[in-house]
Amino acid sequence: MIRPATMDDIEVILDMIKEDCEEMGYPYNFSHMKEQMLSFISLECPVFINEHKGQPVGVIAAIVAPNLFDPAILEVREFIWHASKSLARIGRARVMVELLDYIIDLAKKAKINLHASLPVDEKTESLKDLLIRRGLKLTEYYFRLEF
Repeated sequence: MIRPATMDDIEVILDMIKEDCEEMGYPYNFSHMKEQMLSFISLECPVFINEHKGQPVGVIAAIVAPNLFDPAILEVREFIWHASKSLARIGRARVMVELLDYIIDLAKKAKINLHASLPVDEKTESLKDLLIRRGLKLTEYYFRLEF
């Protein structure tokens, strides 16, 4: 079952974000993420929990914003899409598919363009294929210069 996140979910969400950041090689600042997620939930931004047998096992969160080049076009940008590493591999895959299908359905109903991003890494190949099979297209490359 997928449901909107509430303030009661904050610790679970933060644990999942930390796990995702560690797995994907992203930086993680607990205080900042807690502040961000509390703000998103209070503003009713798209933050959703996937539960199985009453236990939170996945999270997807996104930001809705106007397109930078044409503010008449709304976009939803996924920034966390994660299934708990405590699940078996097939269970994680199922949770990820459920979350993705849920946010795609919401975006389609609202007629909002959906953007999803993945780190360039061998471990994200199956996720990339999942996005392509769901109709998402590779539209740009993202480059980063770290100092």
